[in-house]
Amino acid sequence: MLEMQAKERTIHHFFHLYHSLCSEAKAAEIRADWKSQLLSVTNVGALKQELTTIMKENMDTLMNIARSLWSVVAVNLSLVLSLLGALAGLIFDFGTDIINLVIEIIVFLTLTYYLLSASRERWLPMEWASNLSHLVSVSDTSSTNATTSSLQTRPITTTTNLQNRPTTQISPHEVTGAIEQAISLV
Repeated sequence: MLEMQAKERTIHHFFHLYHSLCSEAKAAEIRADWKSQLLSVTNVGALKQELTTIMKENMDTLMNIARSLWSVVAVNLSLVLSLLGALAGLIFDFGTDIINLVIEIIVFLTLTYYLLSASRERWLPMEWASNLSHLVSVSDTSSTNATTSSLQTRPITTTTNLQNRPTTQISPHEVTGAIEQAISLV
């Protein structure tokens, strides 16, 4: 019995020893596998080579993506530039219209001032209008008299009207000359 117990203890001891040695060997193998896997993944040369291979294989895909992105950007850029051009054209066109309006107002006011300063008893445009109506009536009577020249000039004659004011008869050339003189003063 004692001998049996010693044998059992020895077997038990060997069993534990064997079991501990086997588990350490398996752990060493597992650690070696993890270590080799970790080194294979973190190997910079291999990683660089894998990335280069992936880029070479997918270069067409990347170029197509870049082309489609560029086409979207180009269309949007042309749209924005055309809108800005149209807006600038509107602003410049409206600005020149305002400048033209200011110039026309200045010319009108200057012409009105010179006409008022050149007027004596009556405002000069009113006098011209009355003289033109008188010229039209004179030209109607002269056309019935069958004049030979359409550019016939009449001498200035002074007559008196019903209010005993002197009135003058002016030829069409003199009216044109007076208008040109008034405009040249501007």
